[in-house]
Amino acid sequence: MALMCAAGLASCSLFDSIQNIEDLQKDWDDEFAEYPGMNANTQPLSGTAFSLPAGIEMTAMEGMEDQRENQTGFETFDGMYGSGLCVITTFTLTNTTNSTITITFPAGLMVQAASVEDQNGILVKDVEIKVKGGKKETIKLCFYCLNSSAHGSSSSSRFSFAGVTNIKAFDAIFEVCAGKKVNIEEYSSLTFLKYFSLTTTIQELVWGTTMGRTYTKEEVEKYLKSIK
Repeated sequence: MALMCAAGLASCSLFDSIQNIEDLQKDWDDEFAEYPGMNANTQPLSGTAFSLPAGIEMTAMEGMEDQRENQTGFETFDGMYGSGLCVITTFTLTNTTNSTITITFPAGLMVQAASVEDQNGILVKDVEIKVKGGKKETIKLCFYCLNSSAHGSSSSSRFSFAGVTNIKAFDAIFEVCAGKKVNIEEYSSLTFLKYFSLTTTIQELVWGTTMGRTYTKEEVEKYLKSIK
């Protein structure tokens, strides 16, 4: 199966190291369009509404260049959260109170691209960010791609939160990832190649789900067994 979004991933030998790749991609349907905003469906994403805590203000969500074909990767992982290479966003959070506020971006949270040419994104694990009272934090939040044939994010991309998915087919992915180190902020030191390696199989699982496959918990655990 030739996937436009997978081209950058396939160019690296790490892609070839995915265990049971043919089994993982079994029964994918690149014309599957049952889920709004995912794969071949161009309707807006649909999910449970998400809102920031009281006292937190946020700037517009902008895109950053996706890193799939960059063999050296990010200059630094400072300020980066979440997981994924295809959809990378940046924005500033301002705490207007005098107390520290913890913001939780939950697994299943989606972002809608302003352009149908760009990929929508999804988190596979909770992300927590603390902003001290009266302070600002500019962050880079990474998501997995929900549209394999669309373009990765770029500096001209614009995004907005689109709620938390209610699609049960993602549940096994979220459950397994909750117990593994998949988010950038969970690593004290991280090289780009290590990051590429740990995100590649998760992206394949997300793509497969958007194409109509429902993975069991046992299957997800098998595919992600190399991630602790």
